Amino acid sequence: MNIRVGSHVMVNLAPFIGSKVRSRQSIPCRVTAVEGDHFQVTPEFPYRSVTIRIPPKWIEPGRCDRLEETADAAAS
Repeated sequence: MNIRVGSHVMVNLAPFIGSKVRSRQSIPCRVTAVEGDHFQVTPEFPYRSVTIRIPPKWIEPGRCDRLEETADAAAS
């Protein structure tokens, strides 16, 4: 997964509601920081603007784009 600051990703609903069980729903988010092996994401409109830190397992595979904004990705 090559996700950088500014990337648009779909994040599973589970971390937003405090669940450990994967949901069938996901929320469009923008990556605002890459911190070690975690991502800081913020939901996009019309969802409430909160920032959470999540491990990559909550990002839906194949449902993100890669923007040219750069950040030091620790996923390497």
